[in-house]
Amino acid sequence: MTMLETMVAMVMATTALGGVANAVEFRNYDGQNHKVKITSPTLDKEYEFRAMTRSLVICVDKCKFVVAGVGTVTATRDDIITIENGKVTATKVPVVRK
Repeated sequence: MTMLETMVAMVMATTALGGVANAVEFRNYDGQNHKVKITSPTLDKEYEFRAMTRSLVICVDKCKFVVAGVGTVTATRDDIITIENGKVTATKVPVVRK
């Protein structure tokens, strides 16, 4: 199964559980790896995000990101979480409706 097929399957599975699944973009622009604990109604796991990388995190409803030694932020929908210069921030991406 390709990475795209896996992501689509995860979105379908989490949406079937009753929540709204969205992708949160996680950017680690620091020069070091960071351990991050992610919790949501369907997830409670710790991941290591490598330095200078970007990742997508499937988030059902609201996700909490605890970056070890840096800080804590929450994200929903298509928000962007960024670690840069030893700080973590969440940027709300406006939803454009037609």
